[in-house]
Amino acid sequence: MIVVGVVGATVFILQDLQSNPLAPRAYFLLPVIVWAILLEVLLVVGWQLTRSRFVVWSNAFAPPFRRPRFLAPKLPPLIPFQEVEEMVPGFSTASGQEHVYAVSVVLKSGERLDVRAGDVGTAGVEALLRAWSAPVAQAQSDLKPGNGRRTPPWVGREWRTQAVIGVLLISILLLEALLVFSASTPAAAGAVAFIGVVVLGSAFAVWTIVSARSRKRQVEEIYRGRLMP
Repeated sequence: MIVVGVVGATVFILQDLQSNPLAPRAYFLLPVIVWAILLEVLLVVGWQLTRSRFVVWSNAFAPPFRRPRFLAPKLPPLIPFQEVEEMVPGFSTASGQEHVYAVSVVLKSGERLDVRAGDVGTAGVEALLRAWSAPVAQAQSDLKPGNGRRTPPWVGREWRTQAVIGVLLISILLLEALLVFSASTPAAAGAVAFIGVVVLGSAFAVWTIVSARSRKRQVEEIYRGRLMP
């Protein structure tokens, strides 16, 4: 439905511009902006469009999403615990009590899947952790110093995705600024207000890229620390 809506909006905009020869040429940036926004949304939440039934067994689980991120390789419908490298729980504190809100599942194939309580419920997250904490699964996930582990591929892939999201956001804001200033004078109140939005949005995009880069370095340092004898 989203793609059909974007296609329909693009056709409508182009037809309207062709029927109005006096329209500024910069208005043809509108379809580009619409498609850029669609790509931005897909990069941020596109992986959530591939939902599947989440089930936990004693030795395997069915992931709640078929892809860990947009355009990532498709996950198998059933993931045995033997294919899991490690599970890292995320905790939050509310009313003095600690709760598990997510589990980061790192697969031996180099992918990472985040199972959140908002997607499968707190009971689902806790069930996955209980099944993984069984003696056999825990023995498989033990990390020994000097075992030669390298930084997993998902670290670089997630960093590149976050970088593309930030760069694309800056591009969208710049295209919108160009469109606004081509349709009005720079002294117009709307143009002046919009330049503030562009500046704040660009600052947020730069912060997103920088923070993603910082997280990547931190994770790489953690894995390099595991390589120490």
